[in-house]
Amino acid sequence: MIAPYIKNDDIFMCPSDTAAWPNYGQDAWWDGSYWSKRKKRSYGIIGNIFTAEHGTSAADPNTGIGVGLLSDTAYGRTSSQFDEPSNTVAFLENWVNYDGNQDSWLGVRSGSSFVNCDMRELPGRRYPSSDPTDQLPCPSYDSYAFQPRSGHTSGTNYVFVDCHVKLLNFSQVRHNDFRIFKAIKPTQDFTP
Repeated sequence: MIAPYIKNDDIFMCPSDTAAWPNYGQDAWWDGSYWSKRKKRSYGIIGNIFTAEHGTSAADPNTGIGVGLLSDTAYGRTSSQFDEPSNTVAFLENWVNYDGNQDSWLGVRSGSSFVNCDMRELPGRRYPSSDPTDQLPCPSYDSYAFQPRSGHTSGTNYVFVDCHVKLLNFSQVRHNDFRIFKAIKPTQDFTP
């Protein structure tokens, strides 16, 4: 929807994003033009993630600003549906630093969203670790599938619903069960 207004696709790329081109066919992309451009996608929109509050059987519907891209349908929230716009993340810098993954490329169906157990990729999470902060509320088969990426000084850039940007580390976003990812804030605290 915003493509006609963007003059340069490179705005979606972090210069530190060095993942190699994956060995996936053209059918993984929304359209052939992006497959042929081979443009990096270093930022993602926040969708529903796994949280301790909601349990690990399904992603928390109170998290994220919308998305649903994994099912090829998209939805969003109106500004009035955020309890605290200045304390809710809308987008984040999220590129995957291992080769052969299509998520780091512009135009891939699942690559533009940050959903489910993607928080395992956030820089600053210790891997492996037995510390509760580093453990994730994901199904057991998915908890430690990937090492976190290096990021910037062990953190990453986060864009909030009110459009301000912050560099935060993993413990800051992990605090209180990923509270800053929740559009609808819980009334109780969760540990870690």
